[in-house]
Amino acid sequence: MTTFLLVPGVWHGGWVWSEVAGLLTMVGHRPLCLTLTGLADRIADRFRALVFFDAMIAENGRSAIDLRNAQTLTHPVEVTASLPVPPLLAEVFGLEGAQAQRVDRLLTSQPWATYTQLISLTGAFESIGRKHYVRALRYDAAYLDTSYERAAADPSWTTERRDIGHDMMLIDPHWTAQVILTTSG
Repeated sequence: MTTFLLVPGVWHGGWVWSEVAGLLTMVGHRPLCLTLTGLADRIADRFRALVFFDAMIAENGRSAIDLRNAQTLTHPVEVTASLPVPPLLAEVFGLEGAQAQRVDRLLTSQPWATYTQLISLTGAFESIGRKHYVRALRYDAAYLDTSYERAAADPSWTTERRDIGHDMMLIDPHWTAQVILTTSG
């Protein structure tokens, strides 16, 4: 049995992993669906593998907005420290119909400070033995292309591009679970 820590991205909560977690549980594993940031860097010695599904690879001393670049925000926001950033519509993440409506109800605003706070990393996550990055081709985001390219240029990572929307864990939970299982060895 392997324990998997499944961490969602911006606007999402642990709920986004529920289908994948169910599939992992069915084959005898223990998934933990948490909402945490920077955990892999703080306790890297406890991880055997790391999979990024269309996620930003953080850099020490930089904020998410530095990495993302404020001009690439897909919806206009007034930049103030107290303003929460509303979520995008689920259809932007590649979801449709009833699933998109459900996700729209579950997505939550993100505090602006989570974009502007400088990230403090030790770099310990780089020592994790297996690292894999999946880039969703149906989600146009230059900052994720940059993260993909960073992973692809590093021989300690494996990478793939997939013709799928950003919320691949909801669009194709079986495939997502298989990527996790394959990467973990």
